[in-house]
Amino acid sequence: MICTFYSHNTGFDKIIELIKTFYSKSEITFSKVDNLDVAEIHITGGFLKGASKLKVSYRQRLLPSHLLVANDECPLTPNLLGLSGFVSNLPALNQKVKSQLLNKIQTLNSEFSIIQENGSSKNLDKLLKLIASEFKAILFVQPRTIISKSESQHFLDERLNLVLDVHGNSEVKELLFEIDSKYGYNIADEESEETHDLPEFRKENLVICTNAGFKVANSLPTGWDRNIRPSIEIASRLNVIKALVLWLMVPKENLPDSKIIEFVDKNMLRDFMTEDETKILSADRNDEGLRNSIGWKFENAWSLAWFFGFTEPEITGTMMSGELMQQILMKYSCPLDELVSDWSAKHKARSESEVIAKEDLFYCLHNASRSAQMGGKTVPEGFDPMRSGGVIHERRHSLTWMLSNGVDWEETDLS
Repeated sequence: MICTFYSHNTGFDKIIELIKTFYSKSEITFSKVDNLDVAEIHITGGFLKGASKLKVSYRQRLLPSHLLVANDECPLTPNLLGLSGFVSNLPALNQKVKSQLLNKIQTLNSEFSIIQENGSSKNLDKLLKLIASEFKAILFVQPRTIISKSESQHFLDERLNLVLDVHGNSEVKELLFEIDSKYGYNIADEESEETHDLPEFRKENLVICTNAGFKVANSLPTGWDRNIRPSIEIASRLNVIKALVLWLMVPKENLPDSKIIEFVDKNMLRDFMTEDETKILSADRNDEGLRNSIGWKFENAWSLAWFFGFTEPEITGTMMSGELMQQILMKYSCPLDELVSDWSAKHKARSESEVIAKEDLFYCLHNASRSAQMGGKTVPEGFDPMRSGGVIHERRHSLTWMLSNGVDWEETDLS
């Protein structure tokens, strides 16, 4: 495989037309393989060059949009969410470009690969560059191909410049993206005087919010003091939630009380619990009222686990699934027989700038949600201001707490 293209734009037929401009005398056969549109391009050879063959495999989202939604039942969506998770875990010398790449992934609607199956097609590098430009694509490229810019797997932009490789290298200073007007509106096209002097992370977050259907107040401040907590404190809060979830959701026959209490005590997790949370550990583990309320802790956990490499917290207001929480419990929190301090030291944490940008995004979303709760038309259709807004609130709570060093959980300023 030479590369895989990812684009906000769609159009299998357009790809074929672009190929025909380079290989007008080729023979093209079409087929369907599972959910893929496949084209095989048989290119005749010349006096000094033999015949060659290209293969294009294409698929797109069932309902192209401006934003990924985890539960839309589209076969492509899990792959795009996995791509986002992959990029989230990459190192980056330029965190701004990495953040912009993650934002662009949220807008993707199509995926297609081009494979040189036989021979060597003349001007293939020029064709790839044309397709990348026409689709405003990002490309995932293997090393040692005709367009490679790194000795490891890497992403290229529409001009075939290096965006990010698996070692964190980048040659571009920024990665811009556009939203088709039929999917959303890009406020960057009409930047007002009010947004001109905002920090870059706020400008990018306003674009994300607007494209997702959220209307954020122009007067929302950006200048409050941010001071990130030590990683061990963030890890401790994450594992508080783990202990509480295990207490209420796992039968004691499968996990004795003593095992959870020992985990809490040896890691001094009570220091990071609220008064009500400490009472849970002496409550009946079958208490239905407590079980029904523990789901909101899942939303807190998502942002905390993201700090240690878990996938990006969603902005749609959809509650976290049990499957995602299980991933956090199994892979992104401390095992019960280990120390949280040791676990935290072994896991690479997000940078302060990443947390600041993510917290600001959820601050903006929270503002739009609150306005909708008071009757404003500031959220997308289908977004329940109370329930979905509550999800946004809880995810923001963790992010804001992370940047409020020295402030207790319940004292976190969410105004």
